[in-house]
Amino acid sequence: MAAVSLLVSALLLLSPAAAELQRVQHAPKDDGSLTVLAVGDWGRGGQFNQTLVAEQMGVVGEKLSADFIISTGDNFYNDGLSGDNDTAFFKASFTDIYTADSLQKPWYIVLGNHDYTGDALAQQSAAIREVDSRWTSVNKSFIVEAEMVDLFLVDTSPFVLKYWNESKFDWRNVAPRDTYIADLLKDLEDALTGSKATWKIVVGHHPISSGCEHGNTTELREHLLPVLKTHGVDMYLNGHDHCLQRISSVDSPVEFVTSGGGSKAWAGKFKPTSDKMEFLYDGQGFLSMHLTAAEANFAFYDVAGTVLHTWGLTKSAAASIEGIMRLKGHNTTLHNRNLKLLHRFGILNAESETNAQSPGEEQPVRVCASSAVDGGSIVEEVPMDKDFAALRHIEEDVITRFSAKLDQIKGHNTILHKKIRHLVGRCILDRAISEENARSEQSSFDKRYSDVLAECKKLRKEVEELRAQPPMSVVTDKAGQCDCNRDRESFQQKWSCMPNMRNISRRST
Repeated sequence: MAAVSLLVSALLLLSPAAAELQRVQHAPKDDGSLTVLAVGDWGRGGQFNQTLVAEQMGVVGEKLSADFIISTGDNFYNDGLSGDNDTAFFKASFTDIYTADSLQKPWYIVLGNHDYTGDALAQQSAAIREVDSRWTSVNKSFIVEAEMVDLFLVDTSPFVLKYWNESKFDWRNVAPRDTYIADLLKDLEDALTGSKATWKIVVGHHPISSGCEHGNTTELREHLLPVLKTHGVDMYLNGHDHCLQRISSVDSPVEFVTSGGGSKAWAGKFKPTSDKMEFLYDGQGFLSMHLTAAEANFAFYDVAGTVLHTWGLTKSAAASIEGIMRLKGHNTTLHNRNLKLLHRFGILNAESETNAQSPGEEQPVRVCASSAVDGGSIVEEVPMDKDFAALRHIEEDVITRFSAKLDQIKGHNTILHKKIRHLVGRCILDRAISEENARSEQSSFDKRYSDVLAECKKLRKEVEELRAQPPMSVVTDKAGQCDCNRDRESFQQKWSCMPNMRNISRRST
């Protein structure tokens, strides 16, 4: 906390006209994980259940050992702070509300439209930070770097054209609008291009896609969304709508997540969205995120602390290795510990691990990239350099090869989706083998790998047939739950798993 505070204090002295987004570094836990809480639309002096939401954030923050908190904006109602001397309202809505020990961590802040109708510069002032050192708003847009994840906090209010027709908005250091937006988007693109984080999460106040009261933000869909799609952003997190919701993009991997239930909610108004609604709760609550180099798990909680909805995302082994390699030279103990875990689960073989420990010389190595979500893998020779950048194309191939069919049934038949994902993940994924075995068994391997892909095509066809039928579940016997992807002893044992793919039986529910 002290190190973060010193870094933030230094950043606050920088000119706001800097050519790139300012950065705050926040180290993950010793085990390489990071836990974040996110809440928005909260600052009402404790009213509208703000205090109750804060209490449950404290409980969950203690249980999960939260590292920091993200605010998705509209921090002070109805008209932000009146100035950097508005310390009484600041304390009444923030310091005196979020009092749990687990919440005495940095709060990284974006502004909402209500913050702009007061003094929009006050929340970045040193005077406000002196009142409560947790408050971290180094600029209206900035980056939080936490090794395996980069969070890009983006100022979205200037995008919304209708606000510029209202005189109460404070556009100091923003106008003219077009120049501000163009510069911000360029800075964001540059930062995303340079990011080597496993996870990329963009945070703004306004939703890109929403089924709640305010609905989609047209200007963000036009200007910001293409940037997210182009640069492989995993999630866009927002507030503005006073609800909790998760939406999947229909034409990209981006997930749209709203955490705007920090106080007043229950609007009872809904809007259509062209994207796929996964979950919506028109009430108060907050979000938790637990991230590692390999996976991210999320949960929505209501005002009573009840878990409303959970989901997870995973990254391929290629991305996991990249994340771990970035620790080398910064946290040797954590770097080596994670390499051992990858080796234990067969993601790196012995030769790969040796090369990973000393990646100075570029040399070919056989690596298996896999993902439970993508449902496929490829074994391929690639040059291994210190950043493992060459492995990225493997992940893209995996997504192209297997993900599309699974996504077609996702949401229509959850049981079927999980079962098929399990079978693909267990029976299609190949594990890395040593170069010596590869040379001696190459012919056999090529034949079997070809057969595996042929079997996968049959599975895809069956998926399409199942989708055309009424809702159903998939039943497999225990023999079908083989663990061949963990078996690195021989291809024969691995191959014995393949017939179990045909153990899918159907029954109407």
